Amino acid sequence: MTKAKWSTVLLLILMGLSWSLPVTAKLPVKIERYFKNGCFEEAKDSLTALYSRHPASKEVNSALARAYLFMTVKQLWKSGTNNDLKKIKGLLSTEPKDPIALYYLGKVELKLNEKEAALKCFQKALKLDPSYTAPALDLALLYESMGEYGRARETVKPLIKRLGKDEPRQAPEVRMLLKRFSWEEGLLSIPKGKIPLSIIELPVGQVSLL
Repeated sequence: MTKAKWSTVLLLILMGLSWSLPVTAKLPVKIERYFKNGCFEEAKDSLTALYSRHPASKEVNSALARAYLFMTVKQLWKSGTNNDLKKIKGLLSTEPKDPIALYYLGKVELKLNEKEAALKCFQKALKLDPSYTAPALDLALLYESMGEYGRARETVKPLIKRLGKDEPRQAPEVRMLLKRFSWEEGLLSIPKGKIPLSIIELPVGQVSLL
């Protein structure tokens, strides 16, 4: 076989391999930010534009389906009936390793007053994605409602440094929560029936609420 024929055969083989391989397209960073911030319509719009350029991409198709899933969940959430909440649980149970699905499943469980189930969902979501702020905040508030102020404080503490850099608007809110959890935890150490001297001897013009 001549060199020219070998080149033609090789070219055909390479073309065949390229057709057999799954088409990939790197998703922009902003897409995941849309998902984490609950902006599913925006995620869908961006993915639709990406789909027009990469219709065979597995990543784009999967992300687009995910956007429509969460848009449906958001719509059902607005009605807030127990029947709709059960529908959401059914939809989200198909994504056991998706931190965003687990977070919203935890929100549903919490609305149904299933605190232990909500706790597990938030914990799993945070374990899968430690940088996901929403489940960390809801988990901390859930710990607070259960009187576990130390665990609430330790849950939000790692957020301070990262939020100051990536999400500065949320940083002041988290700092206030950290102070509140620390204060509540400190109150537990006060012996019953006794008031700290620092509260009795407050400087003029300062007020303390118990």
